Amino acid sequence: MRDKFGLLGVMAQAKINPGNKTLLKDKLNSLVFKFPESEVIEPAKNLLSYLEKGPSDSVRTTVAPGLRIGAVDEAGEEDTEAGYTYAKDDVHFYVAILGSNNADVNRLKYDITNFNVENFDQDFFEVKSEVLSENLLMITVRNFPDAKSGLDYYRGLLADPVVYAQFGETDYRHFIISKDNYSIFFKNKNVFNYIRFFNENYLNQDN
Repeated sequence: MRDKFGLLGVMAQAKINPGNKTLLKDKLNSLVFKFPESEVIEPAKNLLSYLEKGPSDSVRTTVAPGLRIGAVDEAGEEDTEAGYTYAKDDVHFYVAILGSNNADVNRLKYDITNFNVENFDQDFFEVKSEVLSENLLMITVRNFPDAKSGLDYYRGLLADPVVYAQFGETDYRHFIISKDNYSIFFKNKNVFNYIRFFNENYLNQDN
């Protein structure tokens, strides 16, 4: 429990005195050193990365020219279902898709980690970022035991006033996805088709 209270203390300090990055980094490094096997190490490292690297230089307030997150992929429009199956009892991930030219991924990972610590202090979620394609970046939050818990998390982020405050409505897409469907999605990288599947099978049903 000391590790979780330690991370909560750092988050509280960041809100009280966000300008003192040296103190925050010292506390986070101390936390990593004291609890190397703890589940809070991943979020602590995410926070350290943000403090050390800061916001990326590519932050934009509008969508980059030509970027169409979730737009119809003409080449793959007929592949609507793409083999996806609705399995509400399977492990799910939360996924956010961002334009690589207008996304401050470090900041978003920081805000998601902060959201997790404040709202799910008894749980541990792994937050990762990776390149989905030439123009798109992806953040995943793992693992949720089923669709209902994943949707609760998704809706919690929607209601949070901070996490996506830096983005416009067209700057990102987000959804939950089962582990098996994630493998299909990562292979075909068709955001539009999965969004359609997500809307039809998750948002339009009682879960």
